[in-house]
Amino acid sequence: MLMKRPFDGLFGDTCETRLLSFLLPMYGIEFGMAELTEEIGLTRQSVAKAMKKFSDRGMVKIRKDGRTWLY
Repeated sequence: MLMKRPFDGLFGDTCETRLLSFLLPMYGIEFGMAELTEEIGLTRQSVAKAMKKFSDRGMVKIRKDGRTWLY
């Protein structure tokens, strides 16, 4: 039996809900864009747009480490 993600069916299946479902239990862990797109299964553009929304609202921190952006 597959476990349901916490927001399944509650807010629809959007990039934002997929990211929240993945990130909430990982609080305090940094991820690169490649890791996020692989885990979420969506494009870099979609994930970057959603992460910008979260950052603008103070929900996530974004920092640059060399040439890599970490979320």
